Amino acid sequence: MCGAPGGGVALDATGIGAVAGVPVGVVSTAAVVQGSSAVLIGGAHLMKAASDAAGGGRNAQKSNVDRADAAKDNLTNAKSELAAAKRLPPSKERSEKIRRAEKQIKHQQRKAAEKSETHSRKPKGQQQ
Repeated sequence: MCGAPGGGVALDATGIGAVAGVPVGVVSTAAVVQGSSAVLIGGAHLMKAASDAAGGGRNAQKSNVDRADAAKDNLTNAKSELAAAKRLPPSKERSEKIRRAEKQIKHQQRKAAEKSETHSRKPKGQQQ
């Protein structure tokens, strides 16, 4: 990095060399600015990736997409069962079906929102 700017300044000091020295100084300054901005952008991307990272290690809870999708499907089914139960004539059976459907809806909502179980609760074998 010191070679090009230093060479440009040396050429500028000589009268005739200024013709070549000025462009060398401009180009080297542009290279320094571009390199600095690349470092700053790279650092910003690194910090964003570090803050967005999910999980982290063997015991961290991970998001399970298949489990969440299955819970959403089951939630839709439970809501349909609730609607069907509410259309029944008033009876003890109707009340029980409504209670079961509401319980199932709450359960599936919880399953759709939560993360999966931890992957390892106890250390296995020799670990360092």
